[in-house]
Amino acid sequence: MLLYKNFPKIETVVDSFDKSSSTELYSSSVRNALKRILPADVFYSEFLEDEFCEDWKKEFEEILPLVKWIHQEGSLNISVFLLCRYRLNAGKFFLDILSRWLSPGKRINVGLFFAADFKLPDISNQVYTAAEIVICSDQLQDVELIKQNLKVLESEIRLGVVSGYHASRILEIKGLSADEKTSLIQDRITALVQARPQDFDYDIFSQMQQFLVMCRDEFKVAREFQQMSRIIYIFYLFRKILRKQGEVSPDKRHLSLKLLHSRLHLPFGTKKVLSMFVGVNLLKENEIFEQRHLLKAIQNHFPTVRAIEDSFFVNENRDDRILTIYLEVEKGDGGDFSIDEIKNLRKVLPNELKSQVEHLLRPVFMPRNEEEVMRNIITLSQQLKYVNDIPQVIISFDEQTDADLSFTVILVRILKPESLLIQKLFHDAKTGLKFFPDRIRKVGMLRKRYPKEATVFRACLPNIAFLRSDHTVDLYKARQEVITELQKIIGEVRDFNGGMISKQIEVFLSLKKSLGDIGEKNEFLLENFYHSIFPVEMRSLIDSEPLKELFLLFLDLSQKSGGDKKKFELLSKEDEKHAFVMVSMQDFSLKQPIFDAVESVLISSPGLVFLHLQMFEVSYIGYIYFCDNTEKRQLFISAVQQALDF
Repeated sequence: MLLYKNFPKIETVVDSFDKSSSTELYSSSVRNALKRILPADVFYSEFLEDEFCEDWKKEFEEILPLVKWIHQEGSLNISVFLLCRYRLNAGKFFLDILSRWLSPGKRINVGLFFAADFKLPDISNQVYTAAEIVICSDQLQDVELIKQNLKVLESEIRLGVVSGYHASRILEIKGLSADEKTSLIQDRITALVQARPQDFDYDIFSQMQQFLVMCRDEFKVAREFQQMSRIIYIFYLFRKILRKQGEVSPDKRHLSLKLLHSRLHLPFGTKKVLSMFVGVNLLKENEIFEQRHLLKAIQNHFPTVRAIEDSFFVNENRDDRILTIYLEVEKGDGGDFSIDEIKNLRKVLPNELKSQVEHLLRPVFMPRNEEEVMRNIITLSQQLKYVNDIPQVIISFDEQTDADLSFTVILVRILKPESLLIQKLFHDAKTGLKFFPDRIRKVGMLRKRYPKEATVFRACLPNIAFLRSDHTVDLYKARQEVITELQKIIGEVRDFNGGMISKQIEVFLSLKKSLGDIGEKNEFLLENFYHSIFPVEMRSLIDSEPLKELFLLFLDLSQKSGGDKKKFELLSKEDEKHAFVMVSMQDFSLKQPIFDAVESVLISSPGLVFLHLQMFEVSYIGYIYFCDNTEKRQLFISAVQQALDF
C-alpha cells in the first residue's frame, strides 16, 4: 500500500517572506507537476522515514535533469515539463529554446508558462527548478512536427540547464537578438565581479553601459556575447594597469596589447578574424591614435591585412588620457593567423604601436625674409660666369599645411635665344610639383649679351608621400623630390645649398644597400640611426661599411633590450681599423660616466663618431673609434666597460 504521508514537503523560494495564500498555490502547482512527470514510487513508499530520505536522494538525483512532455490523443495542446537542479535563469532558457526553435520558421503559441524554484526541506537544502510550458497548435500535423522536434531539443535542454556556458553557446549558435545578448553580457560581467572582486569593482558596470550604448545592433548581432564581454573586461583591466603605470612613470608612454582569434556570425556563414585590443596613454593634448595608426602597424608585417568594416571601437577618458581601442582584422587572402604569427606580433607590435601615436602640430607663421631672398639672388648670380653654366638653385622650406609641403625656390639662369619662359616649362611638364610664381626679374648681363634671369617661386608637394611610419614628415626626401622634378622640367641644375644634403642622401642609400634585406625591413629605424650620428659632418664623410657594423650592433642590442629591464647592456667588437661600442640604458643619467671615460682615454680625437638615439624608454649610445692600433682599440672598449661597472 502506497503511503501519501511520505510525500515530502514543498517550499518555494517565496515562502520565506510571503505567507499569503498564493504561496500555497505555487507549492501545489509544483507538487502537481512532480506527480505528473515522476514515477509514483519516487515519492510514495512504505519505507521508514530515514530509509526513505537516503533512497529518495539517490533515486531523485539520478533522473535529473528531466525533460518530459505529455500529449493526449487528439488534443492540439502539448505540455512540456522541466525538472532540474537550480541554475540561474534555467527557466528562461527552457522557454527561449522551445518558443524559438520548437517549430523552426514559425513562432509557436505558448498558452501557459509556469516556473518556480523550490526546496524539499525535509529531505535536503538543495534548490530545484520546475517548469511547465503548454504549447497550443492550430493543426494536428503541427503537433506531430513539434513532438519530433522535442526529441531533438531534449538533449540540448538537458545540457543547457546544467551549464550556463553551454546554455549561452546553444542560444548563440541558434541565433540571439541584440537585446538577448545584452542580457547575457550583463550576466557575464556580474558573475565576473562576484567571482573576482580583487580584479573587478562595480565601476565596470558604467564601462559596460557605455559600450552597450555606443555599439550598434549590427555589431552585437554579428558577434558572440562572450566576445563583447571580453572587450568590456579587457578594457577595464587595461585601464587599471595603465593608471598604475602612469602613477609610477607619468612621463612615459605605456601600452597594453592583446591579440585573440574571434568569430563573426554573418548571414552567409562564420568568418574567423583577429581581434586586437590596445590600451595606451596619451602624454600631450595634441596626440591622436586612430584606426589608421593601428592598421598601419600591423600592415608593416602583413601588407595585405585589412580592417573588418565597422569593427573599430575606441573609448577615451579625458580625465586620465587613456585610450582603449578594439579592431578586427583579416588577411587579404582570408587565411587564419597562425600561432607563430600571433606570437611574433605580440613581440613586435607594442613598440611599433607606440611609434604610431601621431602628434598634431599647429601651423607656423613665419613671413619670408626678403632681405635674405635678395642676398641669395645676388649670390647665385655671381656663380654664373660662363654661357654654358647650368642654372643655380637655392631651396628652402617654407611651410606645411594639412595637405601640402611648400618650398621657396630661387632659380637663377642664363637666358639664351632658344630659352623658353619658366611659366611655359612648368605648364607643359607632367609633374606633381605645383608652381606658384612670385617674381621674375633680370639681375644682370653676361658679356653684355646674355641676360641673367632670377625666378622666385613656391613649389608645393602633397605631404602624404613623405610621411614616415611615425607620421613625421621627411623633409630631406621632400626636398630631394623638388630637385628631381626641377631637373625633369628645366634640365640639370646646381643645388647650391644642398651639397651636404645630397651627400648625406648618397651615404644613407649606400648604407641601406649594404645592409640588403635588413636595411629594407628596418628602413625607419635605419633613418633614425643615421640622423643620430655626430659630428653632423661625419654623416657626409664616413664610409657605409663601419656604419653598417655599428647598426648591426645596435639592432642586436635593441632586440635584446626590448623586453629587458636591465639597468644597462653593452655590446662591442673590433676589426683592424675600428672599435665599435653600443650601450643601451634605461636611465640616461648613466651617460656621464661613459662620456668621462671616453674623454679620459681619447681626450680629443678626430677619429671618433658618436651616436645617441632614444627609443621609447631606452637610450642608446654608440661609438666608432677609427684606430689601427690594437692596444688603443682595446683600451677604448675597456674604458667604456669599466665606466658602466662603477
